[in-house]
Amino acid sequence: MRNSYTYLRLFAVGILLSILNSCSQNPGQPHPADRVHSIPEAYPLPDSLRNPNGFERDRMTLGQKLFFDKRLSADGSISCASCHKARYAFGDSSSFSRGMAGYATRRNTPPLFNLFRQIRFFRDGGVARLSEVALSPMNEAHELNLPIDTLVRRLRTLPEYVREFDKIYNRLPDPFTITQALMGYQLSLLSASSRYDQYRYQSDSTALSPAALRGMRLFFSDATHCRSCHTGPDFTDGLFHRNGLTDAGRPDTGRARISMSWGDYARFRTPSLRNLSFSAPYMHDGRFNTIPEVLEHYNRMYQKMEPITLQSDLPQIGRELSVEELRDLSAFLEHLNDSIFVNTPADPTQ
Repeated sequence: MRNSYTYLRLFAVGILLSILNSCSQNPGQPHPADRVHSIPEAYPLPDSLRNPNGFERDRMTLGQKLFFDKRLSADGSISCASCHKARYAFGDSSSFSRGMAGYATRRNTPPLFNLFRQIRFFRDGGVARLSEVALSPMNEAHELNLPIDTLVRRLRTLPEYVREFDKIYNRLPDPFTITQALMGYQLSLLSASSRYDQYRYQSDSTALSPAALRGMRLFFSDATHCRSCHTGPDFTDGLFHRNGLTDAGRPDTGRARISMSWGDYARFRTPSLRNLSFSAPYMHDGRFNTIPEVLEHYNRMYQKMEPITLQSDLPQIGRELSVEELRDLSAFLEHLNDSIFVNTPADPTQ
């Protein structure tokens, strides 16, 4: 009888823990892996993201929780999501984000999506592996200011994290499992549900407006050479180029800071052109607030060439584009916006 009573107590405790675990997130919150459901089948995706297994799904959920948890900063005031906001395509609406104590970041916060295809990270490519990306803001005193060893000790004092890491990895939180979980969530940030994607990958000839169609033809033409740098499914070659910008009072050596080569001075990684309407302001220093401003910069760039900052990185356009052509280009770029991506609930606590 006593054994039966003990068994019933253990069974009841197990049921209670299951309920508590299931209530740790909003039951209406979509799973991070569900973003893939809006991606056309023809869009090139690795199978691990198209059809993630149970382990990958659990890792994404844990990484999502870490991404939005302000306890990952030294004073508990900010999280990864404080600078990478979902409504801005996981970028920011300010030229420079604010970290600990309101200090400004060094550069404009890049948006986060389709990172599985990226091989270098940050504006200067200073990190080569996605799993190591989170370590930079953790170590930066003006950002999260919580080095990974300190974070490990903190998470090991939180029973919820101890349980979840044990469930997924069969071990306590450590540098490897923390960065792997964060990487899992970042890999789930997939965006390819724009009107262009309907046109390109679903053969919907009505998806682009007449102006966007004209802009697309112009984009891929020799009149603009946009495709020289903005190529591939995500409109970026992933390489580093000088874009004709002067220092504007904020000197930045760009890629040279990493390579220690003068030849890389003022070179920055080519950004994706997806979700531009959500990720303003633009450029590494956020100096342009609108797409037309960016287009006007490149339209007139050949008149401003300076040997130290430009040399021959970008091809000179053959002619100055008309106002109508610039509008068509802008219309095409706006058709690369993915409203589903930015409107999908992301914060697991809401």
